[in-house]
Amino acid sequence: MGRISIQWYAYVIIGAVVVLASVAIDIYKMLLFIIVGGVFILIGLIKLLLLGVIKKQKSIVKHKSVSPPFHQAKQQHAHQQQVTKYVRCRVCSSVNYSHVDRCHKCKTRFR
Repeated sequence: MGRISIQWYAYVIIGAVVVLASVAIDIYKMLLFIIVGGVFILIGLIKLLLLGVIKKQKSIVKHKSVSPPFHQAKQQHAHQQQVTKYVRCRVCSSVNYSHVDRCHKCKTRFR
């Protein structure tokens, strides 16, 4: 996904609060806020319906695929072959990346 989106229930709660507060103050003077609150509630309900449809489609797709996709198997294989990420210097005990040739503090050669 990557995108941050507002959850459906947040839209519904905000819309309900705006509508109820507008009605409590004055219906005729706050008509615009009542409409905006209704739009928020409508957006929240649409997101809820779309979320249910998307989840159903994903569950159908998951049941159809028996073997894992190639890229998942490749990622699992690469994960098993990872090397250590950090190395300690034997002279100053600072932590360095495993791919560097020298210590970043004392410049001692690793290889």
